[in-house]
Formats: sequence, structure tokens, C-alpha cells
Amino acid sequence: MGDTDGIGRRRLLRRLGTTGLAAGGAALATAAGPAAALAADPPVEGFVGISVKDYGATGSGRDDSDDWAAIQRAMDECGPGGIVYLPKGTYRTSRPLVVPPGVTLMGTHGNHIDEGSAGWTQTNSRIKPLAGFAGEACLRIVDQATGAALDRAKTEWAAANYGQQSCEQRLVNLTLNGSALTGSTVDAIQFVGRIHGVIVRDVAVFDFPNHAIATNFLTYPDGGPQAAYSCRFERIAAKGCGGVTYSFNNTTDSVFTDLEAIEGGSIGFFIAGCGNSCFIACRAEWNSLHGFDVRGGHGIVELLGCSTDANERNGVNIDANSNTAGLIILNGLRLNRDGRNGGTGWGGFAGLRINGAKTSVVVSAVGVQVGIDDGGDAAVNTFHPQYGVNVDGAACVAVDSGLVHGVTAGFRDGGTSAILKKGTTLIEVAGKPS
Repeated sequence: MGDTDGIGRRRLLRRLGTTGLAAGGAALATAAGPAAALAADPPVEGFVGISVKDYGATGSGRDDSDDWAAIQRAMDECGPGGIVYLPKGTYRTSRPLVVPPGVTLMGTHGNHIDEGSAGWTQTNSRIKPLAGFAGEACLRIVDQATGAALDRAKTEWAAANYGQQSCEQRLVNLTLNGSALTGSTVDAIQFVGRIHGVIVRDVAVFDFPNHAIATNFLTYPDGGPQAAYSCRFERIAAKGCGGVTYSFNNTTDSVFTDLEAIEGGSIGFFIAGCGNSCFIACRAEWNSLHGFDVRGGHGIVELLGCSTDANERNGVNIDANSNTAGLIILNGLRLNRDGRNGGTGWGGFAGLRINGAKTSVVVSAVGVQVGIDDGGDAAVNTFHPQYGVNVDGAACVAVDSGLVHGVTAGFRDGGTSAILKKGTTLIEVAGKPS
């Protein structure tokens, strides 16, 4: 932390005194603790943030250590606009950490590689749930009603945090490692209901049993936004998660930049109802199903400069679950070696598969390449995908330009689409590369 951070911490520690500190990560509840001190002497201009270690978190990484209470209490009491800082360490947690409105949870480093990667520098800066973790997700960001319900359940929550709509949470420079979790469905980061203006930046997720990030929608009587909206997700890497790596449901009016989904146990990106949103330079590789599964909704969703590599099924899949409203724009896709299909390379899979889609789809500057798996022997490994682009039963598809390569055909027209247009600058290539 910089010098201003140090000034902020010294000011806070002067207000807390020794009575405000607890050992072993225990919750702080005495009248003379941090809440009372902050109320009596509120933060002055220039106040930066607080360290979870000042609240008793150890960051020891030990299986018998639980830093949940200390981190949660720090976030509860810092108030909107506050920054809760995780110094270097491995923080074990037993329950979900719920980030209140207006609070920034900031670590030191979002690792691109983490534990178990021999030969690479490890930062030892992470949140790592304990094996006995109980709850839906390592980190949760919830709407006003859900937050108020947590207050009534007496879960160490300050009721004042949810007097208004939930918004403006920040997750920055964090590594989340779920490798200790077995046989569970825990997400790394979970959003619940209507939340506005969240930023997730420079975050890495490893080995969670379910989603790396999931935005779950709720239905509201006023007909307003149902899920997280007007959010920014930037520079996020996720590897080895068991479920859909990124599950974005009704996340409208948002921008997703440089997200990676690697070696997931299902779909890399599930994108549904994300109208007026743009995915820029996002990447899906070596996932067990599709790289991207895109389903339209009201408004326009765009994939710009996104890429895939060696996904088991289609690189980008758009199917009959897309509704009639809206438009999907695919611009500058780079789709490589998808449609592995258990090593056979067949099954009708493609770099881009549009099957029965009701939503209109516009494609330009698309590149699809055929290849075999890394280190594979061409004599025993099948080339894939079978098709560069495979379109059938779609309402309206326009593929303007690009070079599409498939083992059987560069472009397959199933013959049952209502409108299918191909541009004069679309090049089709069939066969194995020489």
C-alpha cells in the first residue's frame, strides 16, 4: 500500500486503540471496538481503508484457521466508500463473504497461475475456502431484499447497509482458490438479484466446484432490472471450475473485457438475456462443452475479438433457446480446433454452430482453423472441427466475411433457415491442413 494507505491505517488504529483488536479471527462485538470508535470519530477526508489483519485475520493458510469473521466484520463496518484490504497471505473461510454496497474488497494480486503450478512464482495472496465450507459462494453480492433478510437472520450484518438499493461494490486484485472444496456446488463469486454498477477487476479463480462467476436473476413486481446490470468485468482468469465457468444471466448494459475460461467442466461462457452488453477479447479454451453458449434477449449482445481453442463441442453455440427479440453480433471471432468430441472430431460440431436460433445473428471477419490437440500425433488424432460454420433452422443469419475451415466443409447450410446470407468475401476451406 502507498503512503496515503499507511496514513489512513494509522488514523484508524489511533481511533481503535488496543481494545479494538481481536485474536484468531474472532468477531469484534465489544462497545469499545471498531464500530464504536468509528462512530465517535468518523473517517476524515483522505481516509483510505483498513486491513483485515487489524480485525484479527491471520492469512496463515492453515486448515485450523478461519478468517471469515474478521474479514466480514471489516467489510460490515467500513461503510460505503470504504476499502477493505487483504495483505499478502492465504485467508481460509468457512462461510460466504457478503460484500456490502459501496465497499471495495481489495487484495494484492490476482494470480494468472496459482497453487500446484511448479516452477512459477507464487504470490501467496488468496482467499481459500476451507474443506468444510458451508454456503453458496466464496464471495456474494446481493440485492437489497436479500441483504435485508441477512440482517434479520443476525449474520453479523449492519442493517444500514441495505437501506437503499444495492450497488457500487468493487472486487479488485483478488485470487480465489477452491481446491479444498470437494463434492459441493460452491461458486467463487455469486450475484443475486438487482445490483447496479459493480466492478470486478484483476481477479483470478481456480478449481471451484461450480461457477467462477454467476449472476442470478430474481423477478421484481416493478418490472425493473432482474440481475446485475451496468457492470464492468475486466481481466479475469478462471481455470478448472467444475460447472459453467461464467454464467451471465440477464446481465444487461455491461462490458466484459479480457475474461478467460480455461479447462472448465462444462460451458466456458453462458450468456443469456445480456442485452446491450459487449464481450471484448474474451477467451474459452479446453472446456468440456461449448466455449461460448450465447442466447439472445431484448437489445443487442456483441462478441468482439473473442476466441476459442480446443473446446469439446462448438466454439460458439447459438441454438433454439434464443428468443425472437434482439440481435447477436459476432465480430472478429478467432475459433481454433473446437469440436474435439471425445477425440473423434465429428458429431456435426463447428467453430460456429447456429442451430434453430430465433434471434437474428450477424457475423463478420470470422476465422475458423482446423487442428489437432497439443502434442498430438496426426496419425492417431483426429482433426477438428468437422465444420467451420454450421447453420440450420435459423430465423435470420448473415455471415459477411472471413475464412472458415472445417474437415468436412468450411460452411454447412442445413437448408432449413428462413434467411441465410453469405458475403462475397467469405472464404470456405475443407479438408485437413497439409
